[in-house]
Amino acid sequence: MHADSHDDAHDDSLRDDDAQGALAAVTRFRALPEPVRLEDTVATVETQDAPDPYAGRDTNTEYMLRYMV
Repeated sequence: MHADSHDDAHDDSLRDDDAQGALAAVTRFRALPEPVRLEDTVATVETQDAPDPYAGRDTNTEYMLRYMV
């Protein structure tokens, strides 16, 4: 019986830790930080245009020439 009472006490302390952690998370995220204006942000990576997925080819015409003729 002694081991069971020790395990129960340990489980209770774990539950208390979980409850305190949950309370801390609720308190921390109760209010959002002030919004940041887009004008106040800075790009950290230079932007590039997306590559042409068709590599400059007219895939519809190529399909037509390949399969319709």
